[in-house]
Amino acid sequence: IDWIPAGERTPFEEASEDPTGEPVSLPNRLTGCDLGKALINVNGNRALLRKLLLDLYRDHENDLQVVNAAVTAGDYVAAQRVAHTLKSIFGTVGATHLQRLAASMETAFKAQALSTAATLLDEFGVALQTLMDELREWALAQQPKSTPADDAQSNPENVRELAQELAQQLAAFNPKANLTAQAIARALPEDNGAQEIAAACERFEFAQAAALLERLEESL
Repeated sequence: IDWIPAGERTPFEEASEDPTGEPVSLPNRLTGCDLGKALINVNGNRALLRKLLLDLYRDHENDLQVVNAAVTAGDYVAAQRVAHTLKSIFGTVGATHLQRLAASMETAFKAQALSTAATLLDEFGVALQTLMDELREWALAQQPKSTPADDAQSNPENVRELAQELAQQLAAFNPKANLTAQAIARALPEDNGAQEIAAACERFEFAQAAALLERLEESL
């Protein structure tokens, strides 16, 4: 076994570039989240953690309303299912307080302890909204105000190069894909596929955008 001398290790949280060669950016902090623990949970894979955070923002921002609607309809099984899913997700991203609230909500819904569940939902809603606001701010802040990609509007021949760049950004779950997709959409204003790609990126639905991009590249 070759031991690494003390002081020569590269912390895994510093290792990492996405396929475009850019460092993988993560939030400096998120209220209620231990990002160091989250990195350990994903074996130091910053690109994966960035994807999980973007997915959390995209897919679960309205889960409080979903749970409330289920409770109003008397569908406690559905409410319990959402709470169970959130418990797992929050555990992975190091949001310990939200994880514990989700676990308690799951138990309360299973027992149909509605008074307890209502109290937990109030606290959960405040914490969730704080986290979602910070995730939204982080995702938007990573998008530069201008980029050479904007030249595609006057030079459509550069669209293929932009498409290749976008494919790399989507593979790396890089929020800057939104800006590149918008540049492609401006360069191809009559192409419905290009507009759909931009819309998918704006919603952070990167898997859908990648599938649409493959079809667009075949037509370029």
